[in-house]
Formats: sequence, structure tokens, C-alpha cells
Amino acid sequence: MGSGFARRSSQDAPFAAAIGACILNSLVFPAPDGPDDEAESGGAVDATDARFVVMGVISFIPYFNWLGWVFAWLDSGRRRYLVYSIVYLAPYLRTNLSISPEDSWLPISSILLCIIHVQLEASIRNGDIEGIPLLDEVLKFLSAKKKESHFQGHQRTLRKVYYL
Repeated sequence: MGSGFARRSSQDAPFAAAIGACILNSLVFPAPDGPDDEAESGGAVDATDARFVVMGVISFIPYFNWLGWVFAWLDSGRRRYLVYSIVYLAPYLRTNLSISPEDSWLPISSILLCIIHVQLEASIRNGDIEGIPLLDEVLKFLSAKKKESHFQGHQRTLRKVYYL
């Protein structure tokens, strides 16, 4: 009995890792505001808020929670949302649309993680959560160092050209 559970768990591991990577991607690289998001932000409820309300409602429906990300992709055109939908659809396809815990724990956990992920994405968009600020600072520092070293390399090249 225990070996069957271990075998199923090892088969579910790549799908669980993909879901975790999607959630981590939302935290580390929050989706930037698009031009449509800024243009319609004058009212109390803008298009982005409406999108997250619809996504939140859809994410609570088993078998259809992944469609919330398809809706976000169609509404915003960001490919990351299409990838999220595929990742949340995969556990259903793997278990032949079964959400029985006897077959696999992954579809049920993917439903819960999808709900959490939609709420997390909405909280990041609203400014309630800032993502991972320490990692963001490290990425800014590294990109500044890279630009600085690239600039110094060009200066050395110019000096060589002028001295020839």
C-alpha cells in the first residue's frame, strides 16, 4: 500500500513543482501594468479589478478553475497567464478528470493552490503584497553592475582606438 502512494507521489512531483514555479513566478516577477490598465483606472472599479473578480469566482469551481487564467490571458494578452492555465489543467488531464484523493492528491491541491494563486496575483496587483522585495533589490543591483561593467568595457575600447 505504501509503495503505491510513493509511486503516485513521485509521478505527481513534476506537476506540483510546475504549480509552485508559477506561484513563485508571480511573487518574483509581478506582471507589469499594461497600457490598458492605466487608461481605465479613473473609476472605482477598473478592468483589472473586474478581471480578478471573474478569475476569483471561476477559480472556486472544480474542473474549471484553470479557465480563470484563460480569461486573464484573453483579457490581457499576457502569455504567462496561458502558461498558468496549462499548468493548472495538467493535473486533471493526468488523472483523467478525476478529483478523487484515492487516484491522486494533486487535482484537489491544484484547486486550492489555484484559488490562492489568483488571490495572490490580485493582491500583488492592488499593492497589498509587494512580492519578494529582497530578490527584486538583488536583481536591480545585478543589472546595474552588468550595465556598469558593459559601459567600462566600451570606455576601454574607445581608449584603445584613440591611442592607435
